[in-house]
Amino acid sequence: MFERFTQGARDAVEGAVAHSERAGAATVTDEHLLLALLDAEGTKAAFVLDALG
Repeated sequence: MFERFTQGARDAVEGAVAHSERAGAATVTDEHLLLALLDAEGTKAAFVLDALG
């Protein structure tokens, strides 16, 4: 199923996994995904999050 994701979605999930691993968490949660989205630059998600402050 992962191959059906867009490249941006794959990058976000991989970033979330990385945040989870660095935190020593047993699972990837929505906060890890949010952190990964905040790390992304030049994406639609980054634009929206930046606009929201």
